[in-house]
Amino acid sequence: MKNNLHQPITGTIQTPQETTRLLKRVMKLFIIICIITNGGGIYYLVSEPPHWILASTLLFVGIGFAFLIFLIIYFIKKMKRYEVDYELNEQGYFQVKRDLRTGTKENIAVPFDSIHEIIVGNNMIDRSQYRVVQFYTGAFMVLKYGDNQICFIEFFDNNELYQWIDRFHDKGIPLFQTYHDLRPAYLDAQKMSADFNQLEGKPWNGKNLPITLGETIQGNPFPPWEPESEKASDKQKPDMDIREQTKKWEFRTGVVLFIYAVILGFTVMPWQPVDEDNVWVMGSLFILGVFILNILLPIILVFWRSYTKWYLPIVYFAVMLIGHSLPVWFVSLFVDTPPLLLTVFSFDLLVFLFGWIPGFILVKILKGIYHFLKYNLRRE
Repeated sequence: MKNNLHQPITGTIQTPQETTRLLKRVMKLFIIICIITNGGGIYYLVSEPPHWILASTLLFVGIGFAFLIFLIIYFIKKMKRYEVDYELNEQGYFQVKRDLRTGTKENIAVPFDSIHEIIVGNNMIDRSQYRVVQFYTGAFMVLKYGDNQICFIEFFDNNELYQWIDRFHDKGIPLFQTYHDLRPAYLDAQKMSADFNQLEGKPWNGKNLPITLGETIQGNPFPPWEPESEKASDKQKPDMDIREQTKKWEFRTGVVLFIYAVILGFTVMPWQPVDEDNVWVMGSLFILGVFILNILLPIILVFWRSYTKWYLPIVYFAVMLIGHSLPVWFVSLFVDTPPLLLTVFSFDLLVFLFGWIPGFILVKILKGIYHFLKYNLRRE
């Protein structure tokens, strides 16, 4: 090892606050919408006479936005979880990782004489928006030390990276370089699935990085790195076809809706009391067991899945209408009941317009926001 003396390099890494501030603004808007929709739902629920359908729709939307609010709070807490203090001195690299919620600390000490090798690769952060594919350029320094232990250090400035490389080079530590993008595997490693001990590179003199760090570029020119063990497991384990799974559940949900509609058409609808306009008198049991349950079935079973057809609510409307109408008509052949086919159609239309259409849209919005938050949390 060389005896060149260097000033210690110290710093603190904090969670970026831009995303947190944006989420808080969005959360305030959702709180206002939640108050308005839930307040309106309660108002129409307690009014005389109660407007069951309008109240149920507003409460359903309000509960959806309440779920979004709790989801945003969860992500904000998770994003603000850690703060890291680090120091590179003449003995090695030292790091203190603090959990901002619990106050606990995790110390990492990497003395120079424990480091086997250092590999520098690319750290491409996806900053794509809409249809513009953009990446923010960075570098990963992977320290292999001790007994198969790994330490990651991120860089977004060329000069800073070269300063660190000079320190390690002066200590005689072998340097290697890989042209792969290490970020996807790094994110997987946080979930204990990527083994960076398999990472290899070519001998490197610590000069001439392939890109300028800290810039936004179009596209990602570097292929992602993937451990050999993960490639082998991918070959052994067949990929689940999400589209096929969705098709199966679309069909199953249609069957469930039809069977349930037939049961209601025989056992409930012909015997439900009607008013002078031949409209069902809908009590709380009818609202919950017929109206609300019919709305929730496709939402719970299939609407949240990927690759669902946009016209699925229309198909289910036709299935439910047939399932209700045929039994009601059949019962009317043997029992003196009021003409209910128009009533059945009107009721099913309410389920379609005030339940499945807003439910389908809201579920897709909720899922999109969830993936947006999760994706941006991973990118940080």
